[in-house]
Amino acid sequence: MVSGTATQFSYGHYCNSVVHESKPAEEEFSISPFRERGRKPDIPKLVLLRTEFSYGFSFYSHSSDSSNRGVMDFDFQGFWSRTTGKLCMVGSSYTYSKEGKLLHLAAVLKFNNIKNSSTINTLVNGTMDSLYPADEPNYFEQISLLLFPQVGYKYTKVSKQFSQGCPGGTGIPEKSSLSLSRIRTICNMFLCRGNSSELEYASRCDSSKSCNPFSDGIGYLPQVMSLNMIQCSEDKLTLRFLIEFRNNSYMGYYNSFNFSTSIVGEGSWDAKKNRLCTVACRLYDASSSLEKSHVGDCTTTLSLRFPAILSIRNTSTVVGEIWSEKPRNESGFFDRIVFRNTDHSRGEFNFKV
Repeated sequence: MVSGTATQFSYGHYCNSVVHESKPAEEEFSISPFRERGRKPDIPKLVLLRTEFSYGFSFYSHSSDSSNRGVMDFDFQGFWSRTTGKLCMVGSSYTYSKEGKLLHLAAVLKFNNIKNSSTINTLVNGTMDSLYPADEPNYFEQISLLLFPQVGYKYTKVSKQFSQGCPGGTGIPEKSSLSLSRIRTICNMFLCRGNSSELEYASRCDSSKSCNPFSDGIGYLPQVMSLNMIQCSEDKLTLRFLIEFRNNSYMGYYNSFNFSTSIVGEGSWDAKKNRLCTVACRLYDASSSLEKSHVGDCTTTLSLRFPAILSIRNTSTVVGEIWSEKPRNESGFFDRIVFRNTDHSRGEFNFKV
Protein backbone atom coordinates (compact mmCIF):
# COMPACT_ATOMS: atom_id res chain seq x y z
CA MET A 1 0.00 0.00 0.00
CA VAL A 2 1.31 3.44 -0.98
CA SER A 3 0.72 6.33 1.40
CA GLY A 4 -0.02 9.49 -0.58
CA THR A 5 -0.30 10.19 -4.30
CA ALA A 6 1.85 12.13 -6.74
CA THR A 7 -1.04 14.12 -8.22
CA GLN A 8 -2.28 15.93 -5.11
CA PHE A 9 0.51 18.54 -5.09
CA SER A 10 0.32 21.25 -7.75
CA TYR A 11 3.11 23.58 -8.87
CA GLY A 12 1.00 26.71 -8.64
CA HIS A 13 0.08 26.27 -4.99
CA TYR A 14 3.66 25.88 -3.78
CA CYS A 15 5.73 27.81 -6.33
CA ASN A 16 3.74 30.68 -7.85
CA SER A 17 5.09 33.07 -5.21
CA VAL A 18 8.64 32.21 -6.33
CA VAL A 19 8.34 31.76 -10.12
CA HIS A 20 4.84 32.15 -11.49
CA GLU A 21 3.54 29.31 -13.62
CA SER A 22 3.09 30.54 -17.19
CA LYS A 23 3.87 29.67 -20.79
CA PRO A 24 7.51 30.29 -21.75
CA ALA A 25 8.39 32.82 -24.45
CA GLU A 26 9.59 30.00 -26.68
CA GLU A 27 8.99 26.31 -27.13
CA GLU A 28 10.54 24.23 -24.40
CA PHE A 29 14.04 22.97 -25.04
CA SER A 30 16.76 21.16 -23.18
CA ILE A 31 18.46 23.82 -21.11
CA SER A 32 19.93 23.23 -17.71
CA PRO A 33 20.54 26.01 -15.19
CA PHE A 34 23.02 23.68 -13.47
CA ARG A 35 25.11 22.26 -16.31
CA GLU A 36 25.47 23.16 -19.99
CA ARG A 37 24.01 20.60 -22.38
CA GLY A 38 24.47 22.61 -25.54
CA ARG A 39 23.98 26.18 -26.65
CA LYS A 40 20.96 28.03 -27.94
CA PRO A 41 21.17 31.65 -29.14
CA ASP A 42 18.07 33.16 -27.53
CA ILE A 43 17.23 31.96 -24.02
CA PRO A 44 13.76 32.97 -22.87
CA LYS A 45 13.39 34.83 -19.61
CA LEU A 46 11.23 32.03 -18.27
CA VAL A 47 12.12 28.42 -18.93
CA LEU A 48 9.73 25.58 -18.25
CA LEU A 49 11.42 22.41 -17.13
CA ARG A 50 8.93 19.74 -18.10
CA THR A 51 9.06 16.06 -17.26
CA GLU A 52 11.43 15.23 -20.11
CA PHE A 53 13.72 18.04 -18.98
CA SER A 54 13.24 17.63 -15.27
CA TYR A 55 16.12 16.87 -12.96
CA GLY A 56 16.73 13.98 -10.67
CA PHE A 57 18.50 14.74 -7.41
CA SER A 58 20.12 11.94 -5.45
CA PHE A 59 20.36 12.27 -1.69
CA TYR A 60 22.90 10.17 0.18
CA SER A 61 22.22 9.22 3.76
CA HIS A 62 25.27 9.01 6.01
CA SER A 63 23.44 8.03 9.18
CA SER A 64 25.37 6.27 11.94
CA ASP A 65 22.79 3.52 11.54
CA SER A 66 23.99 1.44 8.58
CA SER A 67 20.43 0.27 7.88
CA ASN A 68 19.45 3.88 7.08
CA ARG A 69 22.22 4.50 4.59
CA GLY A 70 21.48 4.61 0.90
CA VAL A 71 20.42 6.73 -2.05
CA MET A 72 17.06 8.37 -2.64
CA ASP A 73 16.16 9.80 -6.05
CA PHE A 74 13.70 12.66 -6.50
CA ASP A 75 12.24 13.73 -9.86
CA PHE A 76 11.32 17.41 -10.07
CA GLN A 77 9.68 19.66 -12.62
CA GLY A 78 9.02 23.37 -12.53
CA PHE A 79 10.08 26.82 -13.70
CA TRP A 80 13.32 28.81 -13.72
CA SER A 81 13.31 32.61 -14.10
CA ARG A 82 16.31 33.91 -15.98
CA THR A 83 15.56 37.44 -14.75
CA THR A 84 15.47 36.76 -11.01
CA GLY A 85 17.68 33.68 -10.97
CA LYS A 86 15.08 31.81 -8.93
CA LEU A 87 13.99 28.25 -9.59
CA CYS A 88 11.08 26.36 -8.07
CA MET A 89 10.20 22.73 -8.69
CA VAL A 90 7.79 20.19 -7.27
CA GLY A 91 8.71 16.54 -7.21
CA SER A 92 8.31 13.18 -5.59
CA SER A 93 10.00 9.96 -4.61
CA TYR A 94 9.35 6.76 -2.70
CA THR A 95 10.96 5.20 0.32
CA TYR A 96 10.26 2.55 2.93
CA SER A 97 9.39 3.18 6.55
CA LYS A 98 11.10 1.28 9.37
CA GLU A 99 8.12 -1.06 9.35
CA GLY A 100 8.68 -1.84 5.66
CA LYS A 101 5.73 0.23 4.45
CA LEU A 102 6.11 1.97 1.09
CA LEU A 103 5.80 5.74 1.53
CA HIS A 104 5.27 8.42 -1.09
CA LEU A 105 7.40 11.53 -0.52
CA ALA A 106 6.61 14.91 -2.06
CA ALA A 107 8.74 18.02 -1.89
CA VAL A 108 9.19 21.56 -3.17
CA LEU A 109 12.71 22.50 -4.25
CA LYS A 110 13.73 26.17 -4.33
CA PHE A 111 17.01 27.70 -5.51
CA ASN A 112 18.34 31.25 -5.67
CA ASN A 113 21.01 32.91 -7.79
CA ILE A 114 20.93 30.56 -10.80
CA LYS A 115 22.30 32.68 -13.65
CA ASN A 116 23.53 32.16 -17.22
CA SER A 117 27.12 32.84 -16.15
CA SER A 118 29.14 32.28 -13.00
CA THR A 119 32.58 32.71 -11.45
CA ILE A 120 34.39 31.25 -8.44
CA ASN A 121 32.45 33.68 -6.22
CA THR A 122 29.07 32.37 -7.36
CA LEU A 123 27.19 30.01 -5.06
CA VAL A 124 23.67 28.67 -5.47
CA ASN A 125 21.77 28.00 -2.26
CA GLY A 126 18.38 26.47 -1.80
CA THR A 127 16.03 24.43 0.32
CA MET A 128 13.98 21.29 -0.04
CA ASP A 129 10.81 21.05 2.04
CA SER A 130 8.34 18.25 2.53
CA LEU A 131 4.80 18.86 1.26
CA TYR A 132 3.29 16.58 3.90
CA PRO A 133 2.22 17.74 7.39
CA ALA A 134 4.70 17.20 10.21
CA ASP A 135 2.51 14.56 11.84
CA GLU A 136 2.48 12.38 8.71
CA PRO A 137 4.96 9.48 8.27
CA ASN A 138 5.78 10.92 4.82
CA TYR A 139 7.15 14.13 6.35
CA PHE A 140 10.86 14.99 6.56
CA GLU A 141 12.65 18.04 7.96
CA GLN A 142 13.92 20.81 5.73
CA ILE A 143 17.12 20.12 3.79
CA SER A 144 19.51 22.99 3.02
CA LEU A 145 21.43 22.78 -0.25
CA LEU A 146 24.56 24.43 -1.62
CA LEU A 147 25.61 24.10 -5.28
CA PHE A 148 28.59 25.23 -7.32
CA PRO A 149 27.03 26.35 -10.65
CA GLN A 150 28.64 25.21 -13.89
CA VAL A 151 26.67 27.12 -16.52
CA GLY A 152 28.77 29.71 -18.34
CA TYR A 153 31.59 29.42 -15.81
CA LYS A 154 34.49 31.84 -16.30
CA TYR A 155 37.93 31.08 -14.87
CA THR A 156 38.79 34.53 -13.54
CA LYS A 157 41.45 33.69 -10.95
CA VAL A 158 43.91 31.50 -12.84
CA SER A 159 43.63 33.58 -16.03
CA LYS A 160 44.82 36.67 -14.13
CA GLN A 161 47.33 35.31 -11.63
CA PHE A 162 48.98 32.68 -13.79
CA SER A 163 49.20 34.58 -17.09
CA GLN A 164 53.01 34.66 -16.70
CA GLY A 165 53.34 31.14 -15.36
CA CYS A 166 52.92 29.57 -11.93
CA PRO A 167 54.48 31.80 -9.23
CA GLY A 168 55.80 30.73 -5.85
CA GLY A 169 56.45 27.21 -4.70
CA THR A 170 59.75 25.51 -4.00
CA GLY A 171 62.08 25.44 -6.98
CA ILE A 172 61.96 21.97 -8.57
CA PRO A 173 63.88 21.03 -11.77
CA GLU A 174 61.44 20.53 -14.65
CA LYS A 175 62.80 17.04 -15.42
CA SER A 176 61.97 15.94 -11.87
CA SER A 177 58.26 16.02 -12.71
CA LEU A 178 56.25 14.03 -15.21
CA SER A 179 54.32 15.63 -18.02
CA LEU A 180 50.84 14.47 -18.96
CA SER A 181 50.02 12.54 -22.10
CA ARG A 182 47.70 13.80 -24.82
CA ILE A 183 45.19 11.13 -23.93
CA ARG A 184 45.19 11.75 -20.19
CA THR A 185 44.94 15.37 -19.06
CA ILE A 186 45.08 17.01 -15.66
CA CYS A 187 41.29 16.76 -15.48
CA ASN A 188 41.49 12.97 -15.77
CA MET A 189 43.53 12.91 -12.59
CA PHE A 190 40.55 14.16 -10.60
CA LEU A 191 37.68 12.23 -12.13
CA CYS A 192 37.32 10.04 -9.05
CA ARG A 193 36.31 11.43 -5.69
CA GLY A 194 38.69 11.00 -2.82
CA ASN A 195 42.08 12.13 -4.17
CA SER A 196 43.49 12.33 -0.67
CA SER A 197 46.89 13.55 0.46
CA GLU A 198 48.58 13.57 3.84
CA LEU A 199 49.65 16.96 5.15
CA GLU A 200 53.18 17.53 6.43
CA TYR A 201 53.68 20.55 8.68
CA ALA A 202 56.94 22.13 9.78
CA SER A 203 58.48 20.41 12.80
CA ARG A 204 57.68 23.36 15.06
CA CYS A 205 53.99 23.26 14.14
CA ASP A 206 51.20 22.27 16.48
CA SER A 207 47.70 23.68 16.47
CA SER A 208 48.95 27.27 16.36
CA LYS A 209 47.33 29.84 14.10
CA SER A 210 50.36 30.17 11.81
CA CYS A 211 50.21 26.47 10.88
CA ASN A 212 46.48 25.88 10.50
CA PRO A 213 44.85 26.93 7.19
CA PHE A 214 41.75 27.80 9.24
CA SER A 215 43.65 29.47 12.12
CA ASP A 216 42.29 27.98 15.35
CA GLY A 217 38.65 28.13 14.34
CA ILE A 218 38.09 24.40 13.83
CA GLY A 219 39.72 23.06 16.99
CA TYR A 220 42.25 20.72 15.37
CA LEU A 221 45.15 20.67 12.93
CA PRO A 222 44.00 18.95 9.68
CA GLN A 223 45.94 15.82 8.74
CA VAL A 224 44.44 15.03 5.33
CA MET A 225 43.47 17.08 2.29
CA SER A 226 41.28 15.85 -0.57
CA LEU A 227 40.85 17.36 -4.04
CA ASN A 228 37.44 16.83 -5.63
CA MET A 229 36.82 18.13 -9.14
CA ILE A 230 33.72 20.24 -9.75
CA GLN A 231 34.22 20.80 -13.48
CA CYS A 232 36.84 20.97 -16.22
CA SER A 233 37.35 23.44 -19.07
CA GLU A 234 36.85 22.45 -22.70
CA ASP A 235 40.60 22.41 -23.37
CA LYS A 236 41.08 20.04 -20.39
CA LEU A 237 43.88 22.23 -19.01
CA THR A 238 41.94 24.21 -16.42
CA LEU A 239 39.64 22.90 -13.73
CA ARG A 240 37.73 23.88 -10.61
CA PHE A 241 37.61 21.75 -7.50
CA LEU A 242 36.59 21.62 -3.87
CA ILE A 243 39.50 21.18 -1.47
CA GLU A 244 38.50 19.62 1.84
CA PHE A 245 40.65 19.39 4.98
CA ARG A 246 39.92 16.56 7.40
CA ASN A 247 41.33 15.07 10.57
CA ASN A 248 41.49 11.51 9.21
CA SER A 249 41.88 9.74 5.89
CA TYR A 250 38.61 7.78 5.98
CA MET A 251 36.16 8.83 3.31
CA GLY A 252 33.17 6.54 2.88
CA TYR A 253 30.98 6.46 -0.21
CA TYR A 254 28.10 8.26 1.48
CA ASN A 255 30.17 10.82 3.39
CA SER A 256 29.17 14.44 2.88
CA PHE A 257 31.52 17.40 2.60
CA ASN A 258 32.27 19.65 5.53
CA PHE A 259 32.08 23.07 3.91
CA SER A 260 33.38 24.82 7.03
CA THR A 261 36.78 23.15 6.47
CA SER A 262 36.79 23.41 2.68
CA ILE A 263 38.02 25.89 0.10
CA VAL A 264 37.14 26.17 -3.59
CA GLY A 265 39.89 26.56 -6.16
CA GLU A 266 40.72 27.16 -9.82
CA GLY A 267 43.71 25.28 -11.20
CA SER A 268 45.64 25.50 -14.46
CA TRP A 269 48.21 23.03 -15.77
CA ASP A 270 51.63 24.61 -16.42
CA ALA A 271 53.01 22.44 -19.25
CA LYS A 272 56.43 24.15 -19.13
CA LYS A 273 57.08 23.31 -15.48
CA ASN A 274 54.80 20.24 -15.36
CA ARG A 275 52.74 21.28 -12.39
CA LEU A 276 49.22 22.32 -11.49
CA CYS A 277 48.92 25.90 -10.24
CA THR A 278 45.84 26.72 -8.18
CA VAL A 279 44.24 29.75 -6.54
CA ALA A 280 41.79 28.88 -3.75
CA CYS A 281 39.16 30.87 -1.85
CA ARG A 282 37.56 30.42 1.54
CA LEU A 283 33.92 29.45 2.09
CA TYR A 284 32.44 31.61 4.82
CA ASP A 285 29.45 30.99 7.12
CA ALA A 286 28.95 27.49 5.68
CA SER A 287 28.86 25.89 9.12
CA SER A 288 26.14 28.13 10.54
CA SER A 289 23.82 28.38 7.53
CA LEU A 290 24.23 27.29 3.92
CA GLU A 291 21.83 30.08 2.97
CA LYS A 292 24.37 32.69 4.14
CA SER A 293 27.41 30.98 2.62
CA HIS A 294 29.68 33.10 0.46
CA VAL A 295 33.13 32.98 -1.13
CA GLY A 296 36.01 35.30 -0.20
CA ASP A 297 39.70 35.63 0.71
CA CYS A 298 41.32 34.14 -2.39
CA THR A 299 44.88 34.31 -1.03
CA THR A 300 45.64 30.58 -0.84
CA THR A 301 47.89 29.04 -3.50
CA LEU A 302 48.45 25.37 -4.25
CA SER A 303 51.07 23.74 -6.46
CA LEU A 304 50.92 20.05 -7.41
CA ARG A 305 53.19 17.81 -9.50
CA PHE A 306 53.85 14.15 -10.34
CA PRO A 307 57.43 13.06 -9.43
CA ALA A 308 59.37 11.40 -12.24
CA ILE A 309 61.55 9.39 -9.87
CA LEU A 310 60.31 7.21 -7.02
CA SER A 311 62.37 5.54 -4.32
CA ILE A 312 61.90 3.33 -1.27
CA ARG A 313 61.80 6.46 0.86
CA ASN A 314 59.73 8.58 -1.55
CA THR A 315 56.89 6.50 -2.96
CA SER A 316 54.28 9.22 -3.45
CA THR A 317 53.12 9.72 -7.03
CA VAL A 318 51.57 13.10 -6.24
CA VAL A 319 53.30 15.80 -4.18
CA GLY A 320 52.71 19.48 -3.70
CA GLU A 321 52.59 22.49 -1.47
CA ILE A 322 49.90 24.82 -0.23
CA TRP A 323 50.60 28.24 1.25
CA SER A 324 49.14 31.65 2.07
CA GLU A 325 49.99 34.72 0.03
CA LYS A 326 49.23 36.98 2.99
CA PRO A 327 51.93 38.78 5.00
CA ARG A 328 52.99 36.80 8.08
CA ASN A 329 51.55 39.35 10.49
CA GLU A 330 48.14 39.44 8.81
CA SER A 331 45.14 37.47 10.06
CA GLY A 332 44.59 34.25 8.10
CA PHE A 333 48.26 33.67 7.24
CA PHE A 334 49.60 30.12 7.55
CA ASP A 335 53.01 28.58 6.90
CA ARG A 336 53.76 26.47 3.85
CA ILE A 337 52.38 22.91 4.05
CA VAL A 338 53.69 19.97 2.03
CA PHE A 339 51.26 17.24 0.94
CA ARG A 340 51.72 13.74 -0.55
CA ASN A 341 49.07 11.42 -1.88
CA THR A 342 47.97 8.51 0.29
CA ASP A 343 46.99 6.29 -2.65
CA HIS A 344 50.28 5.22 -4.19
CA SER A 345 48.75 3.74 -7.30
CA ARG A 346 48.86 5.58 -10.61
CA GLY A 347 45.95 3.47 -11.78
CA GLU A 348 44.95 3.93 -15.41
CA PHE A 349 46.56 7.32 -15.94
CA ASN A 350 49.16 7.59 -18.69
CA PHE A 351 52.33 9.56 -18.13
CA LYS A 352 55.34 10.38 -20.23
CA VAL A 353 58.76 11.57 -19.09
